[in-house]
Amino acid sequence: TTLFTPDPAEYSKSLNLSINNNILATNPFPKILGLTLDPKINFAAHIRYTKTKAYKTIKIYKALTGASWGKSKDTLLHTYKSITRPILEYASTLWSPIISSTNFNQLQIVQNQIARIATGHTADTNNNIVNNEANLLPLASHTKIHSSNLRYDSTRPDHPLNRLLYTPTPPRFMKETIFNSPDNLITLHTVHHNTDQPACKTLAKKTIHTQAVRQHLQTIPDSTILNGPPLKIDDSEDKLPRQTQRRLAQLRANKSPFLFSYLHHIDPDNYPSPTCPLCRVAEHNTVHLFNCPHIPTDLGPASLWLNPAGMATLLDAWTAALTGTQ
Repeated sequence: TTLFTPDPAEYSKSLNLSINNNILATNPFPKILGLTLDPKINFAAHIRYTKTKAYKTIKIYKALTGASWGKSKDTLLHTYKSITRPILEYASTLWSPIISSTNFNQLQIVQNQIARIATGHTADTNNNIVNNEANLLPLASHTKIHSSNLRYDSTRPDHPLNRLLYTPTPPRFMKETIFNSPDNLITLHTVHHNTDQPACKTLAKKTIHTQAVRQHLQTIPDSTILNGPPLKIDDSEDKLPRQTQRRLAQLRANKSPFLFSYLHHIDPDNYPSPTCPLCRVAEHNTVHLFNCPHIPTDLGPASLWLNPAGMATLLDAWTAALTGTQ
């Protein structure tokens, strides 16, 4: 037996119910089809269980890669989308309209950590930058796509959930769902669609995904390297060694142990000066890699995104020069 109640004083109450004089045990957190319920139906227990289960998969990514060896970023992210994200988003069309932002953040922490492993970003890099580098939507945005798609599917007259679209508003407060809280979803008010036609269905779901991505892009901070929005990373980067991919990602965030300005910031005792060890004039940051007179280059900051192979050659030149100086 289970008691669902908004009164915290009743959360631990045992129900005195029996069948054939056998007392039925009271379980405040029953699990049905993999979804853990709780007395208040805020799904906090389900989020705790999901986070614990998803955290156990992180050891997979640590076994697949390291600082200078391992699988490429693309392979690691495909592994995340195949193994961990389905765990995080299971039954999200039920709980995503209800759970608190705090509980959403508990799940987002898992994605952030895996994205950081895949990209090689340092621990102090902004999570928005890390997820953008990994080309991952925040879980709140991604689950919104799932919920919006289900609500769109339910507009089909023969859909099992179609009747919920027309259920009258109850006289008392009810938990939010994808049917009574459409303002939190992406709805296709201006799109004429026919859910019976596969082409229309595909177009509608593509529109939902596009709108979710556009909403997310508005929250991504500008790149301090480009003084503007970050660019799309060229696909050729996936062919570079793991260590080079990791270094390029760190340089795009201007947080790399390759930079003396960063080393000075985190370890001023061993690196007392942030200036370039070659020219001894300018601060040794990402932008200076393209401007130092000791290593002339035709590349620019945008090359970090658009020309990964050229950047690999430039970094080799810098590595040789810094090794000789040290």
